[in-house]
Amino acid sequence: MPTWVFMPKLGVNMTQGVIVNWLVREGDPVKKGQPIVEIETDKATQEVEAPDGGIMARIVAKAGDTVPCTYVIAALTKMGEPLPAQIPVRDEESFVPEASVGGEQKREGESQAVAAREEGQSEDHLIISPAARVLAEELGVDFRKVKGSGGRGRIQKADILAAAQSLPSASRGAGAPPAGPGLSPGQVVPIAGVRARIAERMLQSSQGTARVVLIAEVDATELVAWRQRVRGDHGDQPRPMGFTELMVFIAARALRAFPYMNASQRGDAIHLLTEVNVGVAVDTERGLLVPVIREADQKNLIQIQAEFLRLTEMARTGRIQPDDLTGGTFTLTNLGMWEIDAFTPIINPPEMAILGVGRIGPRPAALGQQVIVQQRMTLSLAFDHRLVDGAPAARFLQGIKHMVEAPSTLSEG
Repeated sequence: MPTWVFMPKLGVNMTQGVIVNWLVREGDPVKKGQPIVEIETDKATQEVEAPDGGIMARIVAKAGDTVPCTYVIAALTKMGEPLPAQIPVRDEESFVPEASVGGEQKREGESQAVAAREEGQSEDHLIISPAARVLAEELGVDFRKVKGSGGRGRIQKADILAAAQSLPSASRGAGAPPAGPGLSPGQVVPIAGVRARIAERMLQSSQGTARVVLIAEVDATELVAWRQRVRGDHGDQPRPMGFTELMVFIAARALRAFPYMNASQRGDAIHLLTEVNVGVAVDTERGLLVPVIREADQKNLIQIQAEFLRLTEMARTGRIQPDDLTGGTFTLTNLGMWEIDAFTPIINPPEMAILGVGRIGPRPAALGQQVIVQQRMTLSLAFDHRLVDGAPAARFLQGIKHMVEAPSTLSEG
């Protein structure tokens, strides 16, 4: 009996996935647990392993196909085992006929396969990393003509970058400044995949919440000094402590102190949540992702930094798991590294609030009758006014402000 390979359901909210790239061809031997296909959900791209060993007898869903969860995408057989004339549509569903693979259709398929081999690898059978595929689209590189330098000829980002450098200047926009990360003027970018999911959630947020934004300017002098102390105490860390990690630490403590801000609406009721799970907006080649640091109020600074670095690296390399992108109760987004002073963030539903962190820098401030220079920053709290009133939300933001201005009152453990 063949082993059917199904589109996996990788998260509670996952309903379908997109076939990005097959890592094996029909007729290839595979081992149990061997990565055989890369799929993209609305959140991440990851590899799917073979559920059993055998021969890749049939690839049902090809690269670019959108397939519902639990639907058959391939069939594995043992050596010499014939493939049934009928292939099930999905797991535990009645069999439906598939087009016959005998006679003229089989010969036609064989001739097409021979032609593809003579011309070179077809797009469906190329081995290319998800990040390299996205980069190729952004740079206008035909990855089907690129020779991969990775194992088994796998095309990597470095191969795409090298190919882009060899393109004629006209193909690269004649030296014109990019219209966005990796984009050129005149390029048409489809709203699909992660970008489509972002658009959907932003529209949902703007239409489904009564958003109000509170803004506070904060003295960050002690926060800057605190970061220097932590960096000195933990010099063996992968990198110095970042302001994002410090703000996650502070936000988690504030959510514990003001539990009414750690809530969401379910039906006609407000649910105060027991876990403090802080999502952090991360910019990636595929779009905005929000990995979640779970139980952030129970973690110390070093644990938060380690988890933040792990999640960020996984998100930017397309290897993050769907479960790492769900379950957030509050989101933090930091645009300070891009020299943004203040902004109005969009709430990430079903959460009720999001904190925007602006640039930290020297600014004049009044101290009594004197004007002094302090390290200052702007915080923007966007919240859903249906779930909390302005005064309680203001007290929450004030609590964060006081923690930023006097971090010595917080325990780093």
